[in-house]
Amino acid sequence: EKTKIVIAGDKYQVGPAMLVLGEEPQKCGLSISLLERLHNLYSEIGDVAKCYSAHLVTNFRCHSKILSLAQQVAYKMPLKCEVPDSTAHPDALFPLRFVCSDVDDELKATESNINKLEATIALKEAAHFFMKWPEHGWGKRDVSRFCFLSPSRSQVTFSRESNRALPPQVKYVRKLPTYVIQGQEFRALFISTSETTKPNGETMDPTKSISDPFVFITAITR
Repeated sequence: EKTKIVIAGDKYQVGPAMLVLGEEPQKCGLSISLLERLHNLYSEIGDVAKCYSAHLVTNFRCHSKILSLAQQVAYKMPLKCEVPDSTAHPDALFPLRFVCSDVDDELKATESNINKLEATIALKEAAHFFMKWPEHGWGKRDVSRFCFLSPSRSQVTFSRESNRALPPQVKYVRKLPTYVIQGQEFRALFISTSETTKPNGETMDPTKSISDPFVFITAITR
């Protein structure tokens, strides 16, 4: 009789809203999680139910600038960062860095070669930042806490099988597909946005695509 159950989650990250793709299941409400159902129910009840629902807005993992991007893309509510902003990496003055792979020069190449090109660039970036890791202030460098993340299974496979052709520093970098990123935590994340698309430009698989806001928010907050 005294048992209390706490359900915690984040409706803006990977969940049934993006994983339930069928039109009929969506009509039946299967794309709405139990957490969201309860939140909506308590909101409808009003002030009487306030004690049963709470917004957790404090983040203990992300740099404030990364959290600011997540806030703008999805949350639309003030988020509080409890992680002190550390000294910038000597080769990256900002916590978010975007690198263009210049694949225009490779447009005549096969999709496989383009995937390999982008994976190689991302892993070389990882090796570079690992070697320049500022241990004074950032702590001991640990390559196992670096992650290469991609929506493309072929990129992940290539990155795992090509250690000999890449800088030795990236041998122990974690190489993961986007669909297993939930629950992970890293010091540095290198994300490839390369993916196979339909002729109209839409993604082939929205459950893996970085262009999907649920996947994007889940990834950058790791």
